Amino acid sequence: RTQHTHTQHTTMDAVLRFCLQHEGSLPENAERTIDPQRLAWLQEALQSFTVELLDLVKTNVAIIQSEDATVETKGEALEAIQDIVEDLDNARDLHLIGGFEPVVELLKGDEPELQWRAADVVATVCQNNETCQKFAEELGVLDVALARVQGEHNKVATKALRAVSCMVRGYAPLTKAFVAKDGFDVLGGAVARDHAPLATKALFLLRCLASEASAVTVTSLLTRNDNVVQTILARLTIADGDADVWEQSLAVLGELANHSDQFLPVYKAADLTKCLAQRRAFVEQQGDGERFQEELAFADQLKALL
Repeated sequence: RTQHTHTQHTTMDAVLRFCLQHEGSLPENAERTIDPQRLAWLQEALQSFTVELLDLVKTNVAIIQSEDATVETKGEALEAIQDIVEDLDNARDLHLIGGFEPVVELLKGDEPELQWRAADVVATVCQNNETCQKFAEELGVLDVALARVQGEHNKVATKALRAVSCMVRGYAPLTKAFVAKDGFDVLGGAVARDHAPLATKALFLLRCLASEASAVTVTSLLTRNDNVVQTILARLTIADGDADVWEQSLAVLGELANHSDQFLPVYKAADLTKCLAQRRAFVEQQGDGERFQEELAFADQLKALL
């Protein structure tokens, strides 16, 4: 049977405050003012709670490795694991107890339901967690995720791209590996696909890479090979296109133009000014300016550059 738990209060401080709140009012610096004996009791209880969480992870890892478990049961086990690894310490522990590699094996497998759930776990484990990004690097997860992004199943591709994003952002070794593995071509393909959530995630990663310390390298690469930029510009010819895609597209183009004026002739050649005017006319027809507020701000910035 799948073991599942919610882990909103898995860290020491969070659970301690949670316990105190259930006793009445919570004073300032409650962790410091609580009776030492009671604090020791709570710490012991929390330590036991942490052990129980690890036991739950081990139980669910065993399920996803079982040949007898159904796809549905394995999916539930992956969901349970994801809940637990939302906590950074638990994310690290997943690898230390040998649970990360079985998750990756399901991402490599041929069952879409388990592929996208495994990708979700990888993303959760690696997000803002350099230790786990290193684990992913050691296991070669980037290759697997990039392959899934290029697959035909939209949900799998979208979840896998989130995993790629969480592995790459803020971690230089995997950023370099991403570039070396033609990651920008993969993103260009994702932007071109007729699936707005996938295109939006690809654009978001492009925007992040263009704004990080590697921005000079990113800009240089895209200047030499502007296929990705041309793909973005092509999406902007659809005046009534998806709002998230438009917003992220304009953000990427603006970020690149801020780093290099070599992009401006490319934008002008694509008649971006005309595209922006047509889009603004569409937005005004919607009568919901607040919804498009950020998009229009990015559009104004680009128009000023052009």
